[in-house]
Order: sequence, then structure tokens, then C-alpha cells
Amino acid sequence: MLDADEDLACVLGPDLLQRAQAHRGDADISCVVATVEYETWFVAAAESLSELLELSHEAVPQSPESSRSGKAWIQKRFKGVKYSPTVDQPAMTRRMDLLQARGRAPSFDKLCRELEKRLESQP
Repeated sequence: MLDADEDLACVLGPDLLQRAQAHRGDADISCVVATVEYETWFVAAAESLSELLELSHEAVPQSPESSRSGKAWIQKRFKGVKYSPTVDQPAMTRRMDLLQARGRAPSFDKLCRELEKRLESQP
């Protein structure tokens, strides 16, 4: 799992998967690329993060990946002193509504589908 940043996730993901499989063809490997940034998934679940984000001024983007809403969107609305990915991502990840994120962020839905496949294959 990594951020696409300026790359197209639909190109970067399959390329990374092909490279990984070339090195470890015996392993169950999946590559999930967060479209734009990991923070885009927080935007997708913004309402569930209202204790950490100021949301009263404008509507939450319904398609944060296509509007490229990510880290800058979170930084602008963060209620703390200053948003720090390494400090704040764990708490935001714990609080985010996964179903809401899945419905608004196709790359997060991809992560969920990959995890579900692996859980279904477990005895």
C-alpha cells in the first residue's frame, strides 16, 4: 500500500504488482495504491472524523479521489495545532468510518476487496 501522488494508480498498482511477483512468485501479493494520498481516505470518511476536523464551512467532497482532495484538505481543516501524518494518521485511521470511506474512495474499496479475498481463503 502506498500513495499514488502524481502517478495514475491504475498504472502504478499493476506495475508494482508485476515487479513484486517477478521477485516472489510464490507469495500471495497484492498492491493497493491510494489515489492521490492516504489522506484522501480520511476525506472520504470526513464526517466520522468531526472531532478532529472542522467541517462546518463547506460540504465534504463526495468524490475525493477525483477532486484530488488529500493532505492539503485535511491540513486546512485539522483542529489540532498542525496536522502531522506520522502523529495524527494512527488516530484518524482508528476513528474513520470504513464503510463511508469505501463508498467514496474506490482505491480504499480496492484495499477492502483485497483483504476480503485473503480472509475468505483462510481455513
